[in-house]
Amino acid sequence: MRYISLILAIIMCVSCFTPVVSAEEQEVIRYYVSVSGNDANKGTQEAPFKTIEAARDAVRNNRDRKNKRIEVIFEEGTYKVDEAVLFEYKDSGAKGSPIVYKAAEGAKVSWSGGIAISKDLLKPVEDNKILESLYPEVRDKIRMVDLTQIGVNSVAGIDMMDHTYTPELAPITFYTGDTEMLLGRYPNEGETLIRTGKVVDTGSNRELGDTDKRPGAFKYLDDRIEKWQNIEDVWMWGEWYWAWAPSTTNIGRLDTENDIIYTGLWSAWGYQGDKPYYYFNVLEEIDVPGEYYIDRKNCKVYLYPVDENQDMYLTELTDNIIRTDNASHIRFENIIIEGSRTDGVYISDGEDVRIDGCTIRSIGKKGIYIHSGYEHKVLNNEMYNLGAGGVMMDTTVGDMEFLVSSNTIIENNHIYDFSKWVTAYSEAIRLDGVGAVARYNTIHGTSHMAVRVNGINSIFEYNEVYDAVRDNDDAGAVYMFYNSDSRNCKIRYNYIHGVAKRKEKSSTGCWTIYYDGFHSDKDLYGNIIKDVAGGVHINGGQMHNIYSNLFIDVDTPFWT
Repeated sequence: MRYISLILAIIMCVSCFTPVVSAEEQEVIRYYVSVSGNDANKGTQEAPFKTIEAARDAVRNNRDRKNKRIEVIFEEGTYKVDEAVLFEYKDSGAKGSPIVYKAAEGAKVSWSGGIAISKDLLKPVEDNKILESLYPEVRDKIRMVDLTQIGVNSVAGIDMMDHTYTPELAPITFYTGDTEMLLGRYPNEGETLIRTGKVVDTGSNRELGDTDKRPGAFKYLDDRIEKWQNIEDVWMWGEWYWAWAPSTTNIGRLDTENDIIYTGLWSAWGYQGDKPYYYFNVLEEIDVPGEYYIDRKNCKVYLYPVDENQDMYLTELTDNIIRTDNASHIRFENIIIEGSRTDGVYISDGEDVRIDGCTIRSIGKKGIYIHSGYEHKVLNNEMYNLGAGGVMMDTTVGDMEFLVSSNTIIENNHIYDFSKWVTAYSEAIRLDGVGAVARYNTIHGTSHMAVRVNGINSIFEYNEVYDAVRDNDDAGAVYMFYNSDSRNCKIRYNYIHGVAKRKEKSSTGCWTIYYDGFHSDKDLYGNIIKDVAGGVHINGGQMHNIYSNLFIDVDTPFWT
């Protein structure tokens, strides 16, 4: 035993004097990529690669990368992504020796799935039929872009969005600079919505057990719709039954004799009278800057430019921009990720995939989807113009069966305007799985919920949330619903203000923190809740520990 103790002492002593290589001292191998490069090059600064894939493959094939930090540096420019840039196990770095894909110092670098459209393609409208359909006061301000001139010979149609159904792809979207334009609509954004008249056919209703997905029909109360020529192209967004369950449908048929709209599609809860809605994708209603209409048959865009001196952008890619599959110790830094009609970044399995200092925008669905794995980090990013949410986590992040923490961190991000297409239940951050933490984030700009705290041992702390739940009912800025597996989560030290705006209440109202269903075991403490209609709404569940919160100018601090 004495000899074993001596050996252990020697091992410990030697380990004390083993040199530790710091990140600054670690040997760095660098590859360079430039839009003017060539994939036949060696990837040096003098002879850079041209594509992301060539650089990735060079790293993959480097047999001398063990215990070395590898940096792939992108010079300024837009790198077109035609299919997801895939990183697999063989593309992994090592713990302490990550592989970093980053923009050169001060360079504006975009990994883009969209199509750039030069302002030089803007032309006056010469088609008399089109001109006559527009309002006289804007005819000379509308411009046309022929997409066939940039090789676009087909444009995907619009698909529905429903509370219970989200298609795989968001619709194609048009941008001026990084400002999202809106399909011509009535009423215009910010104006009071119109209301449905008497319902002729409620359509199918899941609450009644209907599964036939039957469209509905209702009276329309404004006859301007009768002046629109291509009624089969017109769509509607509406809160047809519940305010928290909006959906979209095309117009199936218009009965002008009886003032009836027959919807082309079903809505999960059916249709009711006196519910708010608006029309969109209407050529005749392009009447304010920032609106447009796509003639999909002839591949032409008609628009009222925000600024004729700015280039434009059309989302196109039907895949992720970045996808990792069991890859580990990879970092993406200071890159603009844009132009996908699905999720921008998809992370599956692996460890320590890090998105740091990036701009994620013009994405049809979620900015970042973390499906599974451990130690993944989303740090210091700006995310906006997202169709269906910011950072989404699945229950498979970490290990729910054996309660192994994922140690996933979402920190210091600015996430806003993140529910542009799916306007309800498209949260900026969804925590799930085991041991996820979201802290120091700033979140704003949505008509519905901003955050969902699910999972086991999840922590939501030191965040600022405002301008959420701005046009809804029976909803919460931080919301949890029917998940009996979720336990021991902490919502603490957050500043939540200016949400759940005061308005006439038609159901349970709007709230700051909303425990719905039998959601249980959440600690809520140390938060400042200010300038809201509703504070905390407890709708069932048990083991609610709510204490040491500060409520300032709150109409109803608690409702249980």
